Amino acid sequence: MKTLSIMQPWAWLIAQGIKPVENRGWMSSYRGPLLIHASKTFDWQGLPAIADIDEAIYHRTLQHFGLDPARLPMKGTPPKGEFGGIVAKVNMTDCVRWHRSIWFFGPCGFCFKDAGGLPFHPCRGYQSFFNVDIAI
Repeated sequence: MKTLSIMQPWAWLIAQGIKPVENRGWMSSYRGPLLIHASKTFDWQGLPAIADIDEAIYHRTLQHFGLDPARLPMKGTPPKGEFGGIVAKVNMTDCVRWHRSIWFFGPCGFCFKDAGGLPFHPCRGYQSFFNVDIAI
């Protein structure tokens, strides 16, 4: 099945149905089911953007990854959580250059619907879309 690797905490936010659009620098004509792979990297630089967007979601994110707000910013070793594997399935419905979602930063956005978390399935990630053979 087609898969896209995304850094945490963004993959988790997508799996929770909180973030309906993934920002990319390239357009895609793909539409249909898509697995979300959580990369082995945590986006420390992007973490403050979550607080700017929604303070409650920011605190849920910190709690999920076992992060203490008093000890931020942190860098280096990823926090606790799921890294390096499949975490969700979505339906990719569109690819746009503008989106009204507060999660859209551009220049391109992959639009998702019907997000649902999956049991963690470790596997290697790749750039762009790649195929993973797992039963769902």
